[in-house]
Amino acid sequence: AVLRRTKRIGPCAKAMALIQCILAVGVMQVASTFRSPFKEIILFCMCVGVLWGGLLVEQASKPATDGPGPPEGWFWKEEKYKEKDQKDQKEAVTPNSKNKKKRKAAKEGAGEEEEDEETIRLQPEVLMLGSAKTGKSLGVALVPGNPGIPHYYCGFGEELQKSFEAEGLDSPTIYCVGYVNFATRAERVTKRQKAGPVSVVEESARIAEVLEELQASHPDGFIIFGHSIGAWMVLQHLKSRTADEVPLAVLAMPYLEYRPFSMQPVLALLPPFLARLISLTAAALPSKAKDLLAVPVSRNSRGSFAHDVTTKSFFCQPHQLPAVLELYRTEGPRLDAASSGQGFSECETILSKKDRPRILALYTKGDMWAPIEHSRRLRGLLSQKDEVIDLSADVAVDVKLGAPGHSFVLSREHSKCVAGVVAASLA
Repeated sequence: AVLRRTKRIGPCAKAMALIQCILAVGVMQVASTFRSPFKEIILFCMCVGVLWGGLLVEQASKPATDGPGPPEGWFWKEEKYKEKDQKDQKEAVTPNSKNKKKRKAAKEGAGEEEEDEETIRLQPEVLMLGSAKTGKSLGVALVPGNPGIPHYYCGFGEELQKSFEAEGLDSPTIYCVGYVNFATRAERVTKRQKAGPVSVVEESARIAEVLEELQASHPDGFIIFGHSIGAWMVLQHLKSRTADEVPLAVLAMPYLEYRPFSMQPVLALLPPFLARLISLTAAALPSKAKDLLAVPVSRNSRGSFAHDVTTKSFFCQPHQLPAVLELYRTEGPRLDAASSGQGFSECETILSKKDRPRILALYTKGDMWAPIEHSRRLRGLLSQKDEVIDLSADVAVDVKLGAPGHSFVLSREHSKCVAGVVAASLA
């Protein structure tokens, strides 16, 4: 019955079903040689395994579904300006250019459609929070860490907008730039799965293209905020940026160099098939179980936006968890100081530019990815115009709440604290 159901699914799911049937027959033969109650125990475990395997095969055969939607007040950037862009393009196109485009489309045929799909697949998702100011406004782009799901940074973006206004600064337009690997909309998830994961270098290149596009929309000022591995991507982008273009670049808990003698190598030991198995199991769970497990994973109670994002992404989209490990496996080799020109030696080359943007670096104690010792090394590469802040020592925080940690975006209060530091530095 399982094999008959696999006619509509891919080769991987078919292989899983075939292996499941072979194992079931083998276990039955082995169990027949045991005495009671061992025979019954083995057969019971086999039944559980068959049911579990059937759920995994069924889950693997399901089409991609939409993940979390934008929170209230936020929009997908391309949808926000879709009508405006179409109107502008229509006005800009002359009759001759229309005929030219028609001839080009007729000539290229299906090839043009494939090119459009490729562009969409490689385009990161961008969530946008509009400015309260009419007309041109300051732009702030948030580049997440791993996992690069932009929704997790929406709460921080809202607090950042409030902090700017509290400091007497213009209300900024906030952009949360997602990663290609962590697509959340069904159409993009399908194309991402067909193409496979991309490396941290490719992610950085795609995000750099988005940052250039966003910066062009804010000639009066554009600030870039990078968190964890996102801070490394921001530094890559700053290779070609000046202080006039980007007045401030924030590196929050920056993951700039691989640490081989820490817990970081352990995370790469999880086999890809096991991560896939866990993600499929999570997606096959009942909705109540998903809601319950999402509480410790998101570190937020039910009903919160972070809890909702976790449930609709990691517990409903099987590609999200493997994407975390797939991206991380490319981060270590790229940030390993054992290779020439990587790690802090690469940072020194980037930060030695005279006309580079001003840097604000934020660190905190107990961070595996951005330890305090790294803050001292980075401080030695910066100039007097830059600033390095230890959030656990240099900022007044609530004793009960504690200092912001690496996952500060999951806490609204910690997000408010970090947003206040950034706004005060710019003011």
